[in-house]
Amino acid sequence: MIFKKRPKNKISPEDLQEIAESYEKWGKKKKIIIISAIALVVMSVLTVVAFNVFKPVGYESAEIARSRELSTKMSLVMRNERVVENIVGSYRSRKDKYPTEIKLLTMDGKIKLPLGITLLDSSKDKLTADNGKTMIWYQYSNGASEGSGARIQYWDYGSDSIGLRSVYLGDATKDSEFFDMK
Repeated sequence: MIFKKRPKNKISPEDLQEIAESYEKWGKKKKIIIISAIALVVMSVLTVVAFNVFKPVGYESAEIARSRELSTKMSLVMRNERVVENIVGSYRSRKDKYPTEIKLLTMDGKIKLPLGITLLDSSKDKLTADNGKTMIWYQYSNGASEGSGARIQYWDYGSDSIGLRSVYLGDATKDSEFFDMK
């Protein structure tokens, strides 16, 4: 027992020794408890960081790879659409109408479709995600006169719906009647 019955305010040297030893023991226990608590905090922080940094990497990287692939395809398709738009725009500036026949785009030596771009023949093909990287669907419309407008359609890889995106030229609108090139 730490305190033996003694008169008030009188503590013997043995009692002081006993009190000092108990404080010393408590101090060692306190240090061990503090060190253990710090170790637990450090380990829990490391666990949280590890799971946040390394959480489903495979799933995220597949998603990122798919996004990059779609972005690359979209860039290629939009470049192809702009090339076709420039070619038919060039034809229109020289002839004052949009081309109505495929041979008009490849004649003359002046206008040619670059390698890798194919115009869709709707009697044989449909524009799909499989052929959408290289295939462009060009159609002309007859508004005020034959070939007064045109529509260029390409596959939209960023869309979850049908996937077609249209560019209207001249007096063509989404309500115009369109014809495939002859």
